[in-house]
Amino acid sequence: WYNDHHFHYGYLVYAAAVVGRSRPAFVTKHSSAVETLWRDIANPGPKLTSHGHPVEGPSLAAWFPHARHHDWYDGHSWA
Repeated sequence: WYNDHHFHYGYLVYAAAVVGRSRPAFVTKHSSAVETLWRDIANPGPKLTSHGHPVEGPSLAAWFPHARHHDWYDGHSWA
């Protein structure tokens, strides 16, 4: 099962956001790696960007499941 990605990768995504806030060059350099981690945790779907806007061109979304963190049958996350 893939139920703890949001815990483990969430720390890295949060740290990247904190560093990126004071160092814009970090965001430019590492945005694709951070988006890969983010999509693994909570992919909004194949047609949306991380901001909820429609995707233009190829996207990482196709490589990750939609809502890996959520069990739709039970209605919550298993952690």
